Amino acid sequence: MASTIVAQEISFQSHGQEISIYKRFHDREDTSSEASSFYSARSRTNSELKMVQEKLVNERTTVDGIELTATERRIASACFLGCGMGVTMCYTMIQSGIAFYSQKFPLGDRVYVVMLTAYNVPFLPVHILQAAFDRKFDVQFSSGVTFLFRMTIAMSLLAVCLVVVPFVDQTVFFVIVGLVGTLNSIAWGTASQLFSMFPEVCGGYYFIGSSLTSLLSIAITFGSGFASDNPTQTEAEITYILSAVLTVLGMIMALYLIRSPIGRMFLENKDATTAPPTPVQGEAAFPDGYGGSPIQGPDASLPPAPLTDFELIRQTSYSHASLFLTWVCNITVSALTPYVPSQAGSNPQLKLYLVYAGMVAALIGQQLNILRSDKTIWLITSQKRLLFCVLGLCVFSILYFLYLFQAKLSADGKTYVYRNDGLIIAYMAVFNMFAAYFSALSYGMAPASLPSSADKAQNSALLGNTLTFGIFFGLGLSYALAPQLS
Repeated sequence: MASTIVAQEISFQSHGQEISIYKRFHDREDTSSEASSFYSARSRTNSELKMVQEKLVNERTTVDGIELTATERRIASACFLGCGMGVTMCYTMIQSGIAFYSQKFPLGDRVYVVMLTAYNVPFLPVHILQAAFDRKFDVQFSSGVTFLFRMTIAMSLLAVCLVVVPFVDQTVFFVIVGLVGTLNSIAWGTASQLFSMFPEVCGGYYFIGSSLTSLLSIAITFGSGFASDNPTQTEAEITYILSAVLTVLGMIMALYLIRSPIGRMFLENKDATTAPPTPVQGEAAFPDGYGGSPIQGPDASLPPAPLTDFELIRQTSYSHASLFLTWVCNITVSALTPYVPSQAGSNPQLKLYLVYAGMVAALIGQQLNILRSDKTIWLITSQKRLLFCVLGLCVFSILYFLYLFQAKLSADGKTYVYRNDGLIIAYMAVFNMFAAYFSALSYGMAPASLPSSADKAQNSALLGNTLTFGIFFGLGLSYALAPQLS
């Protein structure tokens, strides 16, 4: 006997994110009771319906109509972990060589601030272009093609930059850093659009991978001797070649995810919601989801049209504000790291210890983002609460500036009241942990309020613009404050 597949959609909220669960039954004689029970779901009590929902969630997770098994979620999470590592590895390793470049180039300690500027300047134009044109190119060539193209070009060139950078002079170095910023913007923008379509826990592993590069950089630099007080050219070459290999490995994992069946399904679903198909006149739709009276006409079966950029920003305004303020504080604090006073008077390694402490703490912050799936932890359950927490981080950053400017504020303008290397390293760790946590939450919580994969991807591109504005504002503050600390 021919089988009839009946689909029933049950929508409900799970940790702030709407999940649609689809269960299919075959109308056979031996399963008639199951089918009959399923048909009567509409009339069940709320408690019974909740039990059905919980049972279906345990079996499969469905996002935007795409079912993910536990194995598929683990594979996607592993690929995002590798992708985050590969995208971030290049600049992390360049940061780790700050002592090497300060000794090698005429700018000395000022190399770090100029390097931050060269890296971050390309972010704004690249993210603006992505927000304006990515959706158009995705529709024209399909997201599967454009995502693959952007990630391949960007990550392969990042690996090339790592191989070349130890051999260049100061001018070429800053050009390469600017190129790295451009390529990172492209890869980051593409990756953020991709993980916004997956379950939030999968995207969280991208941030863990990006922070995991801090531990890898520590292991590589100490293993090669590049973290010493006087790193050599040979140690630099070994360090950057190893880093290039890890970047290529991350690229392979990213490309595998894009080309995998589950990756293609999400990208095809994004394309379908970006350009909704025009239904055939008279096609029936059942808007109540339970097989009610069909609607006839040109609006039948149409998925919702993509939201405008203005509407996307309006619906996720708290996340945008949180991301902006987090990065203003983060960049300003990081850019002034070379001016942190040491209790020993002069301690060239203190800058490196502060950078490493920030990197490791950022990794911990990304782990907190994963733990947030348990709503009893950290209690940041809405975008508005997140913004209040970020405002607290801004107040916390004031302590850092008071520590830096204590000599300037003294009676004679040059006496430090208190200096403690251990305390400022601990402060940097705590600050970076929460900065990374709040940044990841901004990206993780925003998609929950948006209806389609296309809207989530576009909003991720817009969040990239917001992040960039925060970076530029932070750089502006650091340039204004640095002369007072020289």
